[in-house]
Amino acid sequence: MAEPNQEREHTTNQRHRSFGSITDEGYTRHNAYTSVPRYYGASTERTPLLDPDDPAVSPLNLLHVWNFRLFLWIFVGIGCLWATILFVNGFVTIPFIVLKTSGFLELDLTILAIISLLLGIFNFTVPSEAQLNIGYFLGGQLAFQLLLTLVIPHLRIYYNVIGIITIAFTLLAVASSLVLVPIVVKRAKYHEEVRLTGRVETRRTLAEWLKASSTVFFVTLLVAVPFTLIFLGFLLDVYDTARLFHGAGEGTNGIFVPIQSSSYGIHTSSYFSYSVYVQCTAENENVTDSNQPVVLIESDDRVSSQAFYKGWLEELYVDNKLSRVCLWNRPGRGFSDVAPTPFTLDDATNALTIALTAALLPENSTDKGAASTDSAGFFQNRTLALVSHGLGSVYSRAFASKHSTQVQSLTLIDPIHEKLLLRYLGRPSRGFLIWLHGLLSPLSITRQLSWLLHQQSPQERYLGITKSVDDFNQYQLPFKTRPSELKATLQEQISALNGGMSSQLARTTKVLSDSNIPLAIVTSAQSARTRYHWNEYQRELTKITNNNVAWEILDGPHNVWVAEKAKFELQKLFLNVLKEKHSS
Repeated sequence: MAEPNQEREHTTNQRHRSFGSITDEGYTRHNAYTSVPRYYGASTERTPLLDPDDPAVSPLNLLHVWNFRLFLWIFVGIGCLWATILFVNGFVTIPFIVLKTSGFLELDLTILAIISLLLGIFNFTVPSEAQLNIGYFLGGQLAFQLLLTLVIPHLRIYYNVIGIITIAFTLLAVASSLVLVPIVVKRAKYHEEVRLTGRVETRRTLAEWLKASSTVFFVTLLVAVPFTLIFLGFLLDVYDTARLFHGAGEGTNGIFVPIQSSSYGIHTSSYFSYSVYVQCTAENENVTDSNQPVVLIESDDRVSSQAFYKGWLEELYVDNKLSRVCLWNRPGRGFSDVAPTPFTLDDATNALTIALTAALLPENSTDKGAASTDSAGFFQNRTLALVSHGLGSVYSRAFASKHSTQVQSLTLIDPIHEKLLLRYLGRPSRGFLIWLHGLLSPLSITRQLSWLLHQQSPQERYLGITKSVDDFNQYQLPFKTRPSELKATLQEQISALNGGMSSQLARTTKVLSDSNIPLAIVTSAQSARTRYHWNEYQRELTKITNNNVAWEILDGPHNVWVAEKAKFELQKLFLNVLKEKHSS
């Protein structure tokens, strides 16, 4: 009976030696950096091997693997803290977390990084080859996105330090959870299987297969697909900005004026500045009236200033009936950066004053893009004819109250009354939907489809300018898809909800009620029919100043100029308003 036992011990010893990890020397070497219970660390060669399904056969036995999982949990904590900061920053700008972007992309990337880390932890001990390949794919996307952000100057300025850090953090999180986890854990798993069972286990239990498969499914659905959509949207945005801002610059014939944010009393650091876009046409020398005022456009929250100008004012300028037209994009709108939150009417008036002063400086001036409210004469002693649409009328009224002596006339097209701000703009449910829409906007599904299916141009995606001005849906494209537009809408909703916009309008009304600025109100017949007490509030708006020269109801939608007859009547009315005199 002794001989079979001796033969069995000899065979076991040979197997142990073949793997080089079961001898006393091997156990002493491995136990120095593992957490395996001592009774598994054999002191003699007679210690039996474990079953591969034994829970003690785990890569977590190795201390560096256990520490690596702890590192992932720490990363999750950091990600949750950063996501909370970005979330709060979306409603109230936190000092030193000032973004020129909407912040939705940074928040999305952080959330996806957290999901990636949690899925990596969930499937930590059962790594899969598919998970590793997905990690390589997403890591390559993020690395390329980070490279473009660092290399392209306007992207580097636009995303600034906060955006770059967020992209780098996301890249590190994806690399750790989807690339390093399979590599590190797989090697540790092989090591422990050889050490404790004497061989590498190639089979998987049903529970392991289900766990690995579910992880790959959720990684694909919750991480890979969103990351890919965000990456494609980022590339489309890079293409659009290259077409609009550089080279021929088909969309930007104006200038970008830096505005110093006064939210924190800091005026010296460019870190607290954002840029607004302002554009003025050349002086039309064929206009007979040399004293004609400069027309200043203030657009609605759903139509860009550029589309508003193209819709009906451009015809008057081309026909030599307007001397000069200026337009600007409010912060977050069109080409302008997003301003810190909260953004008030006073902030908008200050930004427009600085931007317009810079735009109206002489061509040979060296102060372009660096004007301030202290500039002599503000607008080079030019009078302004303010024309606004929808919500833009609120901003025009605030601007007119600050510069009443230089405003020749005030034309409001389908304006909104301050009593309707809470009903139409400030509803909490509307704010939640805007925020949710903004959170999903970096996926850019609609923008990608507009490019693939409808062959839309960068101007259509940024400004809503279409070949057919009566295509109302195309006007809406930027305001439903671009994160910065949604952030600007959210800022206006917050201002309307907390009453800040209404209180500031009350002050402007008091100033304008004592003035004799010629005032014209144009009301949309469709709005009058469909909106609650719209005509009554329009009648009240005719009393903003002491010099109401016209109130017309034109048969058309909110964008009245899309109806040909209404456009002709609007142009005729506006030319008559320009002839009015502003009496003191």
